Amino acid sequence: MSAEATPVDHVPKLGGTLNDPLWQSAKPITEFRQREPHEGESPTEKTEVRILYTRHAVYFGIHCYDSEPSRIIATELRRDVSQDLDDHFEILIDSNHNRRGAYVFEVNPLGTQNDGLIVEEQGDTNGGDFDRGWDGVWTSEARIAPDGWTATIEIPFTTLNFTHASEVIVARS
Repeated sequence: MSAEATPVDHVPKLGGTLNDPLWQSAKPITEFRQREPHEGESPTEKTEVRILYTRHAVYFGIHCYDSEPSRIIATELRRDVSQDLDDHFEILIDSNHNRRGAYVFEVNPLGTQNDGLIVEEQGDTNGGDFDRGWDGVWTSEARIAPDGWTATIEIPFTTLNFTHASEVIVARS
């Protein structure tokens, strides 16, 4: 799946909601697939992501619909702690466009951040390839809504060490 980011002249409102008309100027990405529990299958809930960018940063507006919003799980408030037990949204950015590494940005419905790097041929003590030691400069806000939850994310291009995005990959858990 690929997505197009929409250029804008100024920063959209980043309060965790998608009320700013700038968000509506971006074509929503909706063709997501499950990662867990049934990889590759259609999702059980709808997700929409809109991507904007200025000269200095890329912005993500995320709407994770939930038919039972009272059952949204959001407990983690500590940065850089696993959000595997919370509802969360992940963004992977392969700035080298080589499918061997990526910057990872996660946010839960409380706006709590987790980030790191996927590094080629680097394993942690569990044999994985996720480096939690990297801490990027980025901002996020999130809000639980009557139909799910929404989040806004700003990632400066300097955080990604590039000036032009080649490919952005997003995933929801």
